[in-house]
Amino acid sequence: MKWLFFLFFTPLLAEPAYAQIYSAKIQQPVPVVGTLLKAELTTLLEQFELSESRDRLICKIPGLYFASSSIQPAALNYQINGYLDCWFELNGKAISASSTRQYVMSDLPIALMTIPFILYLNQGDSLAVRMTASGPDIGIIYIEATPKEPIIPSFTLSIFKVSP
Repeated sequence: MKWLFFLFFTPLLAEPAYAQIYSAKIQQPVPVVGTLLKAELTTLLEQFELSESRDRLICKIPGLYFASSSIQPAALNYQINGYLDCWFELNGKAISASSTRQYVMSDLPIALMTIPFILYLNQGDSLAVRMTASGPDIGIIYIEATPKEPIIPSFTLSIFKVSP
């Protein structure tokens, strides 16, 4: 009988919190320090706020969250070989073990990388994604919409609360 209570009433006790933001622009990292990815488009914001600079989500309620980001690294000029690194930042500091690297080469000039991560956020914490590249001709790109297909964003960030 306890499981019935848990099954039916637990979702009502938890306050929903989620966000989904994305970018439909080409972005290039600043050498050495990298660049925070910006999201000029928002599809969902519940208990999160997008910063004024549009480069970080600000949490309004504490909890355990699942975050996932997808990035479309690409050679911005032909015949470029190198890599793009991305990672999550919590309150302006890199989160250990959240980084990933994707190589782009002349025979594979566009790729896809994802960063899934679980983390605890307090009220007021900010979450961002930073990128850096091995050279100035590697960045992230979007693919324009066609009459039959929507755009492919250069960057997405989705997050939702999984536990109080």
